[in-house]
Amino acid sequence: MIALPRGSWQRINAMLWRQVRQTLQWIGPHAINVVRPAGYLLLAVGIGATFGSAEYHGRTISYIDFMLPGLLTMIAFEAFNDALVRSANDKQWGVFRIAILHGVRPGEYIAAHVLYGFTWFAFRSLILLAVAVLFGARPSWTALPITYLWSALGITTWAALGTAVGTRVDSYNVRDTLVSLLSVPLVFTSSAFYDTARVPLALKVVAKINPLSVLADTTRMALFGGETPFMAGISLVILAGCAFALAYIMVRRTPLVARDR
Repeated sequence: MIALPRGSWQRINAMLWRQVRQTLQWIGPHAINVVRPAGYLLLAVGIGATFGSAEYHGRTISYIDFMLPGLLTMIAFEAFNDALVRSANDKQWGVFRIAILHGVRPGEYIAAHVLYGFTWFAFRSLILLAVAVLFGARPSWTALPITYLWSALGITTWAALGTAVGTRVDSYNVRDTLVSLLSVPLVFTSSAFYDTARVPLALKVVAKINPLSVLADTTRMALFGGETPFMAGISLVILAGCAFALAYIMVRRTPLVARDR
């Protein structure tokens, strides 16, 4: 059983470090997740060399500079998949029941997933930035703090939603289907990897309502040293708050016993 210390922060910290230990135990698959975004950067180098620079809001930038914020958005979104899988596993293995019975509150359980998501994002993003600079990216370093703030709000949104969904999943089949079904459509219908101003109308409409586009656009404007739209920042705050509140309600109402394996 999990011996959780008293106090809210101690309980969150115990759940957080449990996830860190799991990552270290399953280092192979997680190492692939670190390397994969660097592979996308190499793709950006190749595309840039073939088709030239990208145009964004009247500015000419290298394609790797255009793609870098999209990659940061993508790995921030992966907090959803990670939280979904971990919380679903907790439900199936009885860890969720043990944690709740030992006094972990719904908000603390969600916060642990959010903090792990940001910790994992910070590690991966620093490696990604180093590789990007090596291949010619020139992000605005003074904009990194606001970039990480936007990313933290995005991770809060996605990790909270992933936790909410995962704790209600009672089947490994459903868990894996959701991860596979949601990831690719959400990422590739957003503005993460291309300028949505130039796409067909149908795709432009989908990109506009895709919450990933909000994070991708605010991150891109921050890293280019541009002015971040006020409403975009407010939208990220609202999304994060609503996602956490929804997750709190769903986790609180989650049965402690999985019905089907």
